[in-house]
Amino acid sequence: LEDYSLDTDTQRALVWGFGPLGTPAIELLIVAQKNKGAYLRELAKDYLDKIKDPRAVDTLIALIKNKDLEIRKWAAWTLGNIGDSRGIDSLIVALKDESYAVRGKAAEALGKIKDPRTFESLLIALEDKNSDWLIKAYSAEALGELKDIRAVEPLLAALKDNNGFFRTKVAKALGKIGDPRAINPLIEALTDADSDIRFEATEALGKIGSPAVKPLIVVLKDKNFKIKGKVEGYNIGDRAAAAFALGIIKDIRA
Repeated sequence: LEDYSLDTDTQRALVWGFGPLGTPAIELLIVAQKNKGAYLRELAKDYLDKIKDPRAVDTLIALIKNKDLEIRKWAAWTLGNIGDSRGIDSLIVALKDESYAVRGKAAEALGKIKDPRTFESLLIALEDKNSDWLIKAYSAEALGELKDIRAVEPLLAALKDNNGFFRTKVAKALGKIGDPRAINPLIEALTDADSDIRFEATEALGKIGSPAVKPLIVVLKDKNFKIKGKVEGYNIGDRAAAAFALGIIKDIRA
């Protein structure tokens, strides 16, 4: 598929013909992600997403070292989909890849594997001041999947970051960990101007459950608890979001 002398129909036929084979076609499907045709890339990705065969891991570990960043990126992605712990060491190395896209896919993949051994590496990526927001965001999400309470304080610090996408992942992670220390910062996030952050904070408080009920009831009665700044996205936030979180928890005290 890197041979651009092949016409589009021939390239599609290769993916259509070999894609359903799964693991034996894995290199072809990953190379297809370099193709200029969006339809062909999406078709190949659909086949990649279906590959769960542990026999593909050794091939992917080799591909994640390839000189081409697209190949490294999709090798990391597919390792995450398979979820085999043999891919952990290669993915941890990929957290320091020269390409931010590869680093992001590696962090995302580690979150899917959910192995406690990845905690330290993910925490370093989260707290690295020189790291880009994408890897920080997916590192936060991966830490949430691990549900290790050691991540709570670093995540609470990250909730104050300026990047909205990063903060949404942080709020989501705090909800998955479910530690009560996150309640007040998440309640404060219900006033964030970014609707995505308000949504994730609402969901997170609902997941924390019973310990969040009393603070949420206090907010519900506070007429001065309002969204700060210019509202982005949908309008639900502040007290309405608190009411929604209480609805998720379903506690009779509310």
